Amino acid sequence: MRAATAALAAALVAAAAPASAGGDWQARQKGQTCFVKASPVASTNAPPGRGAVYVAVVHNRAERNFDAVSVVSGFPDVTRSNALVEIEGHTFELLPFGNAAFVRAGKPERDIIAAMSRPGTMKVVWTSSVDGTTIVDNYSLQGFKESKAAADRACGRTSSVASR
Repeated sequence: MRAATAALAAALVAAAAPASAGGDWQARQKGQTCFVKASPVASTNAPPGRGAVYVAVVHNRAERNFDAVSVVSGFPDVTRSNALVEIEGHTFELLPFGNAAFVRAGKPERDIIAAMSRPGTMKVVWTSSVDGTTIVDNYSLQGFKESKAAADRACGRTSSVASR
């Protein structure tokens, strides 16, 4: 289901109309799906020709799947890579699958969204288990909380970040 959510988010990024933009994050909606997304502000050791890279938090009302956090790598397959997110001293392990990596559902997703809702920066670290290459994508968290609240409203949900 997480892979389907990432594929859906990827397809919607270009097609969905912005619901709101806050800082470096955009809230978008298309039909039953609402999401926020941001691209890295900087990357280290990324090869030329890398595809689309972004982080998205997706609500899919039709599937009753909310707050799905996915990180799209820009590569066709990162299944044999290690991926983690670092936010202001906290580290979150990701589960690579296909071209993206995902945060485990439940408490891990709630924890990373809470961390993303505070001012600061976020790093996504990709390490290839094949050759040991490490790529670091740096994201600003400016505007995440406001954009996430806009996506929550667009999908008729009580904001999961309003009180944080």
